[in-house]
Parts: sequence; structure tokens; C-alpha cells
Amino acid sequence: MRYSNKQAALIYASKGWKVFPVNAGQKTPLAALAPKGHKDATSDKVIIERWWTSHPDANIGLNLAASGLVCVDVDSYKEDCTFDSFMETHELPETLIQRSARGGTHFIFTSPKDAKFPGGLGVGIDVKHNGYILLAPSTFDAGSYSWINDLTPVEAPDWLPKAKSNTLKRTVAKVSAQPQGYDLQPQLDVSQLTNEAAQGINWHYNV
Repeated sequence: MRYSNKQAALIYASKGWKVFPVNAGQKTPLAALAPKGHKDATSDKVIIERWWTSHPDANIGLNLAASGLVCVDVDSYKEDCTFDSFMETHELPETLIQRSARGGTHFIFTSPKDAKFPGGLGVGIDVKHNGYILLAPSTFDAGSYSWINDLTPVEAPDWLPKAKSNTLKRTVAKVSAQPQGYDLQPQLDVSQLTNEAAQGINWHYNV
């Protein structure tokens, strides 16, 4: 069944996803309705109804982090995309998949609220979390977005590494900047702590 943009936006809202209007046929937020861009995303159906009634052709933007989602965006239409070789050593869980307007692929997973992810996994493999993607039936560059399946997103796989937090970077920098001869008791192994933090091990040390 073919849904209008407004119908689709309302369906997404019923899932608890936060959506916002994007200029028709483009990827830029519709500033007249969403001056803060993806930060204005909402699942309030009254607001969504008003937005797409006034601009029925507006594309649909999805605020990923606010919706508890993360997207592995694969430019599979590019010859130098390394996704196939990447997946030779990784297992891809069955999850929600969308085809992008240019023929790429969006693998959509659930994400913890405070998770942080790197920007990419290889050539042509972007990881999107703090920004947004467009959702079907949005259009761009003479193409349209469409769902490959209607599965419920599953938890992000373990091979999708979480980026180091700014707190960890500041702590490591502080320790590294101590003058020569500065005595830490007990001795702090920065390399070990960095590796442990990357694995999600909780640690702290007052200096």
C-alpha cells in the first residue's frame, strides 16, 4: 500500500519515532516548521498532522538518537564500497532495512539512550546516530526511499563499536599531561584503562 507522506509520518510517530519535516525532494530541514532541524523532531501526532497538512510533499526526517535508533548507512551503489568485504568477518542480524533514494541501504538498529558511535566503518559505510536520515516515501535526486522489509529493529550488533566518550579522552589527556616524575599511587596504566573503557568496563581514579 502506498502511503502519503503525512500518513507515513503518523505511522512512524505511532512507533514512538521522532520525525520532522524536510524540504520536498531535498535533505535539508524545512526551516519554516522546524527551525532547529532534527532537534524539533516529535512523535506528537497533532503537531505532525499540522506540519504535513500545510506541506503535504515535505520529506520525512527521522531523529535517530531521540528515537533510540542507530543506522548503518551503506552506499552499496558505489564501486569502492567495502561493505561486502567487511561482512565477510561479521554477522549481520536480521533487522529493519530501508533502500535509499540513490540505491544505498539503511540497516536500522535499536540503541541505548546514551550510546556513542563512530562515524564510519569503512569506505561507503557510515554510522548515523546523532543526526538524521530520511524515511520512505521521501524523495531525493529523482529517486525515492522504500522499505525492503518491515521487521522490528533489533539491538545494535557487538561489531558496531561505541566511540570513546569525551570524558575518557579528557581523563587520558590529563594524566598524559602530568609533569615527569609525577607520582600516581597506585600507578595508572592509561593504555589498560582506555582498553577497558572501550569494552564498557566501569572505572574511575581521582587525581
